[in-house]
Amino acid sequence: MKINQAAHRVGAKYGLVAAALNALAFGLYQLLGHEPYEALKFLNFILVPVFVFFSIRDFKRSQPGSELRLWQGLQVGLVAQLVLTVFSALFVFAYFQWLHPAALQEHIDLVLRTVQTNEQSYLESVGAQAYEDTLAQVTQIEAWTLAVDDLIRKTVTGLLFTLVFAVGLRS
Repeated sequence: MKINQAAHRVGAKYGLVAAALNALAFGLYQLLGHEPYEALKFLNFILVPVFVFFSIRDFKRSQPGSELRLWQGLQVGLVAQLVLTVFSALFVFAYFQWLHPAALQEHIDLVLRTVQTNEQSYLESVGAQAYEDTLAQVTQIEAWTLAVDDLIRKTVTGLLFTLVFAVGLRS
């Protein structure tokens, strides 16, 4: 497979714009008094597909007279989602580690409240031991844990939508 520099440029451009919007939305949620990491999970299902789609579509339109091959669509989409994913995870880590460390404890408190509020359903579905283990694990959350979680979520979402759009935009 030939490396296409134009595909990398288009994918990187869309990935960087998506990463900037991701960080902007994160900060906006924080300013509005919401827990930004939870909002980021929802935003994941909007930003990733939208920017993967537009990156592949833009690349296809930049190649007049030639059809988009599957590998080209995959290449553009993967670069876009990879750039977004890496920059987003780095931002999450920097935010919770250095920019606003108190937000990490706020996030832990929110997750603990959520688990404790739903205690009965947790106990019924997973049992008392798993519930206690969950409570213990929540208190161990660190900035890198949230960054890796964000990285995995965006990677899975990005891979799925890259495949769908690379196939769908071929014709």
